[in-house]
Amino acid sequence: IIALLLISGCASERKLRKLESDLNSLRFRIDEANERISMVEKEIEDVSRACGILKTAQDELIKEIYAIRTSLNETREFLYSVQSNIQEKKSTESPESLYKKATELFNSNKCSSAIPIFEQIVKDFPRHSLADNALYWIGECYYRDGLKDKSLETMKEVIRRYPSGNKVPDAKIKMAVIYMEAGEENKAVELLKDVIEKTSDEDAKMRANALLEKIKNKPSGGER
Repeated sequence: IIALLLISGCASERKLRKLESDLNSLRFRIDEANERISMVEKEIEDVSRACGILKTAQDELIKEIYAIRTSLNETREFLYSVQSNIQEKKSTESPESLYKKATELFNSNKCSSAIPIFEQIVKDFPRHSLADNALYWIGECYYRDGLKDKSLETMKEVIRRYPSGNKVPDAKIKMAVIYMEAGEENKAVELLKDVIEKTSDEDAKMRANALLEKIKNKPSGGER
């Protein structure tokens, strides 16, 4: 009986030791889990703090964008106002006054000063009765300065932009003169005949006929 009791006591002691060991192991695992939970909680706090900082930065950025947009709108309005004032100042002088000033400069052989004024008339008053005249005299300025190609293109523009204008016959005659000087008599003749057939301007017809006669009477290359 004593032996059995001793054996039983030893078995109980072993169970107690194992149970204590298991409890210790469980405590260690619980402690380890708590540490991990604490780390996760800290990471969550860090992320939340970072999100808060990011949200604040985002709000500040939105405010800055709004301020920039407001500033741009104000700048645009200011520029528009300045441009309108400049345009008003430009337009305070009548096209008649500008035309008179430009033609006086042209007649004084100051084409470089006349051209910008003629151009202003065409730009600011494109539908005015003097606009086609101004464009024509720009072409005449180019011709006078020896820029015959630019003069030719300007005369074409007179015809294209103002097909019913009073300067169309003059533009065609000037184009014919430029073609004659370039040795392209066929083109010149075509333009001059067109002037004679279509215009009611007797002075233009006379000038066109005179140039046609000049071409007809021009000596050929073999004559001396």
